[in-house]
Amino acid sequence: YRLLGDVRDYTSGFVATRREVLEEVGLSGRYGESYIRFLYKAKQAGHRVKEVPYPCRPRRAGRTKTFASPWKVFSYGKDYLWAVLSLWIRR
Repeated sequence: YRLLGDVRDYTSGFVATRREVLEEVGLSGRYGESYIRFLYKAKQAGHRVKEVPYPCRPRRAGRTKTFASPWKVFSYGKDYLWAVLSLWIRR
């Protein structure tokens, strides 16, 4: 069972939407959690949601903000899990 149908990656990506959809659905949460909630609420409101994959190339410079420390990995992970579980329970 998939919470969002065809969407496989709930935590990141480039999002394009019409202003009206963003105003109707809104954003809540932090970082990827807001993305999870936005996708779910948009789908529930009857808007089309389409995932378009793109290649991720290795970084040439800089560091990821997610994996800067084990605490951040745990913190984001629990927030993502809670977002998915709470939306799944409410459906």
